[in-house]
Amino acid sequence: MNLSVLRTSRIVRKTFSAVSSPLLGRLRSLEGIHAGEECYIFGDGASVKNYDLRMFSDRPGIAVGVFPKHVDAGKCQIRYWILPEPMFFWPAIRRGPYSSRAARRRFQNFFSPEDMIARPVVPILNVTNFPVGLRRGARYVFEKFPSNRHSIFGRSDIDYFAGSVNASLSLALYLGFRRAYLVGFDYTHLPPVAGHWYEFGRGVEQSFENYNQHFFSWIQNHIEVVSVVPHEQNAIIPSVTYENLVGCLPSYRENNHLLPPLDLETLSLWDDYAIYPPSGN
Repeated sequence: MNLSVLRTSRIVRKTFSAVSSPLLGRLRSLEGIHAGEECYIFGDGASVKNYDLRMFSDRPGIAVGVFPKHVDAGKCQIRYWILPEPMFFWPAIRRGPYSSRAARRRFQNFFSPEDMIARPVVPILNVTNFPVGLRRGARYVFEKFPSNRHSIFGRSDIDYFAGSVNASLSLALYLGFRRAYLVGFDYTHLPPVAGHWYEFGRGVEQSFENYNQHFFSWIQNHIEVVSVVPHEQNAIIPSVTYENLVGCLPSYRENNHLLPPLDLETLSLWDDYAIYPPSGN
């Protein structure tokens, strides 16, 4: 199946959803399981380099992307890891933004739930990856969350899985959390910053406006969302400084202190990542 067909054909999507309903139903056991609690959502923004992750051990966490590979990720209470990308683990036909198909496959293996997370962290995967992304205990999503309690996930104008911030916050809402602290979601900062903690440097300031405004306007009606910032600065949503939240000052570490060399090498296979210092630095 072509990914573009899956995304654009309503008939294909409805058919796929119906066929995979037994797998999608596995998520129901988690609905509302954290009712009234607070959580951290750990992203991959460059601001993570400023934080001592031991300070985020007091609340359960949801992780996205590469975050579970952080050398100190085990010091947090990560309970869930969500990778919403459809057909991510399917065999590569084209090399895409990689040097070769073999490099692409190595990158896919890097994200394998068996290697990315330790038990009892629950992986939440797009159902289109079954059974390639199979892991015991995994839960699966497609376009919506299965729900018997309410219909807030029935909005046709909201893409609950459009990127890591939508997927992780939607999951936090589904799990019942009343407040979520975003750690490492630097597009919510003002100015917004592009770049990742596993790349070299502090990120690059951006100038775009109204980042994800429609989604944030919706989600904040149902769950309190607070962005953690490394120092006093504005944000597009309510924010709190790292110091005010955890009681200690930020301390910067470069990416080579946060990931082993082999992992850095694997991530460098993606052409858009600046994993190593520019030559001459």
